[in-house]
Amino acid sequence: MRVDGWSIVRGTFEDAWTPVLADMEAALSGPATVRLREGNTRVTAHVPGTGAVWKWWRRTGSREVLRALWGPSEAAREFDRAARAAGRGVPTAEPLFAAERRVLGLLRGQALAFRYLPDAVGLDRSLDLLHAGEPDALTPVERQRVLRLAARTIAAMHQAGILHGDLRLDNLILQPGPDGPGLSVLDWNRATFLSSPCEKEGLADLCLLAANLIMFGGSGAEMGDLLHAYCRSVGWTPRQERSVRREVIRGVRRRIRRYVERMVRNALRPGRRQAACKSGGFVAACEVGVPLERLEATVNAQAGLSLPARRGARPLERAHVVADPHAEDVWRAARVARTCRLPCRRVLGVVAGGRAGAGWVVMEPASGRSLREDLLSAGSRAGALGDLRALMRLIHAFGLRLRSCVDGDMGRVSTTGGVARRSNGVIVANPCTLRVAPESDKRASWSVLRDWVASVCGGEAADALMPRVPAGRRAQPKNPFTLSAT
Repeated sequence: MRVDGWSIVRGTFEDAWTPVLADMEAALSGPATVRLREGNTRVTAHVPGTGAVWKWWRRTGSREVLRALWGPSEAAREFDRAARAAGRGVPTAEPLFAAERRVLGLLRGQALAFRYLPDAVGLDRSLDLLHAGEPDALTPVERQRVLRLAARTIAAMHQAGILHGDLRLDNLILQPGPDGPGLSVLDWNRATFLSSPCEKEGLADLCLLAANLIMFGGSGAEMGDLLHAYCRSVGWTPRQERSVRREVIRGVRRRIRRYVERMVRNALRPGRRQAACKSGGFVAACEVGVPLERLEATVNAQAGLSLPARRGARPLERAHVVADPHAEDVWRAARVARTCRLPCRRVLGVVAGGRAGAGWVVMEPASGRSLREDLLSAGSRAGALGDLRALMRLIHAFGLRLRSCVDGDMGRVSTTGGVARRSNGVIVANPCTLRVAPESDKRASWSVLRDWVASVCGGEAADALMPRVPAGRRAQPKNPFTLSAT
């Protein structure tokens, strides 16, 4: 069947879907359409009234064009693998059809449709600490149940001989049901099918999922629950479980390190989550949702510059502008902190370059109070030192280091919802003190913090702040991904 140049190569097609397939770009950008996921190459959206979730490849690379000359297209491969996974008993959204558009035999467009799952929500949103303060956010007990359900689902998939290859939180969909919530697995394009169970081979899936969980704000204890439930589901002994934990933790560290390096490399490039451009002799970058012209107008108003902002652009309300010659480094550190859900004051954008030593950082309004008050009080000093130690271990795990530390750089917020929960409300109140240096030694960063604590409440408290090292071990901060017993 053909629809305006599109050929249905897999599945069945209904006439009610013809308007969507005839003009995919207009249909997926309509006012009633709900975009579920959007990237540089593809868009996944639900068009109300069709009963389907549409996945459209907006760009087709030359490599994919050549591969499609001798084999199925990416949409057709994903359709086949999703149908095969469903045939082996893995819960997934039903694939409806795959369509292609070819010109003289060359692939010029592809699309895929799945059955729409009502009231479904991705685990990336359910477990994201950025949404922890919302009314429908999961409680700690519900988070634990969801992670154990995910572990059982992944174990069943591996016992069926299926390696997913791209097992991230956004590819696991939670759907309510009469007998309790259920979990469906999506995005089968990289799946591998074996003839026997593949628990050991599936550790790569576990490493990717655990690293994704940690970067979305999950704790080491939650990762421990996930691994423990998985090992119990596949019937591994405690000795095998300990071996799996060590291997997964090593894999999580490697993946986080590579992810941070990629974020630092692409920090000043335009992308889905940020905008960057050259403004006159300056380089301006801001988060998506913050208009670039309003960022420039804010710097013009508070720093007395004359950036070529769009005429009539209004400055950002209550934004705080700080002059900093290391603005580009601050932006890289802020991108890591924002993406990895670290307790840090949000940076809206930066303007850097132009003249030697010039740069400005635009931050959201300050909240909370300085941590100095807790350190000066004998009753709250021990708790503040413990929370500060937890914060340092956390930011060090993601490659961030302290450049300097003075009064006001560390603060405490009144509520521990959201990302501040990871350190009991202690946050980095001044992001300009951070830099990304995963290859550097952590001792210099600890020394900077120790000197500030010593200046506030004496050397004895500063010595108590430093990480405790068991006898016979080198002086290193404790592993932030230590798994608690379940």
